Amino acid sequence: MVSRSGKLWSNFWGALSPEGYYARSEDYVDLVQGKRIGVWNVPYIAHTYLIKGEILRKELLHRSVFTLAGLDSDMSFCKSMRDKSVFLHISNRDEFGRLVSTSKYNTSRLHNDLWQIFENPVDWREKYIHENYSKIFEEDYFEQPCPDVYWFPIFKDVMCDEFVEQMEHFNQWSGGKNE
Repeated sequence: MVSRSGKLWSNFWGALSPEGYYARSEDYVDLVQGKRIGVWNVPYIAHTYLIKGEILRKELLHRSVFTLAGLDSDMSFCKSMRDKSVFLHISNRDEFGRLVSTSKYNTSRLHNDLWQIFENPVDWREKYIHENYSKIFEEDYFEQPCPDVYWFPIFKDVMCDEFVEQMEHFNQWSGGKNE
């Protein structure tokens, strides 16, 4: 199972409506929030799959597995698997990654992830915040190379590099003359 950090958005449905579309199962919230841990048989999975190679190779011979009238490819695939008695499972015993929000992702910048601090905060922190950042709040966790100069970790090197590259790409650095 993968989900958006802190959200009830995941790559599975716990139940289907009589029409074959989304219905929230009574345990969906507990599964996504990790209050119930295990491996679960579910009717629908999207976005991220772990599929036994022989099943995938066998089913790919029949392209119709991904195209059923009135259904998108994920729905078609899951329905085809259920119809063939191939069970779909999710596991929340381990973290396999996260779904990221792309609704506000702007691809016009050189380093687009720099702007994802509010949309995908966990991924942003993992990518850009130094692993020892929280230690700066402990007493004496800093270096003082000379009076009134303090060194402490906030950002990883990748953040600093991408920030400078982004500014160079924008090509409007200040001349330093307070203009």
